[in-house]
Amino acid sequence: MKNLKANIMLSRGDLDSAELLANQCVKAATKRGIKKYLGKAERLLGEILIEREQYDQSEDKLRTALTLLEEVGNPKQIWETSASLAELYKRMNRTDLQREQSQKAVGIVKSTAEKLQDKTLKATFLAASPIRQIIEKT
Repeated sequence: MKNLKANIMLSRGDLDSAELLANQCVKAATKRGIKKYLGKAERLLGEILIEREQYDQSEDKLRTALTLLEEVGNPKQIWETSASLAELYKRMNRTDLQREQSQKAVGIVKSTAEKLQDKTLKATFLAASPIRQIIEKT
C-alpha cells in the first residue's frame, strides 16, 4: 500500500514524501526478504532520483531493481523497470541505451501479449494506456 501511495506522491511532484514512503518499502521488503517488493521499491527510488536529476544514483537504483525483478521473473515489473531506464537514458541523452531499454520493454510486452489466447483479452491488453505508452516510445 505504501508503494502505491508513494507512486501517487511521485506523480504529484511530492518527491520528499514519495522518497520517505519508498524507503519504508525498501526496509519492509528487505526485512521480509521479498525480492519483488524490494525491486519495485528500488525502481520507485530510481524514478524519484530521475525527477531530482540525480541520474547516476537513479541508474544504480534502477539497475538494482532490474536485477532483482529478473531473478523473480515478473514480466510486468521488468518491462516497467526497463521503461523507467529508457526514460532515464532519454534525459541523459543516451539514445543508444534508451533504445535498448525501450526495445526490451516492448519485447516483453509483445511476448506477454502473444501468450494470451483470448483475442479480446489480447486486444484489450495491447490497447491499455500504459502498454500503448511503452509501445509508442520505441
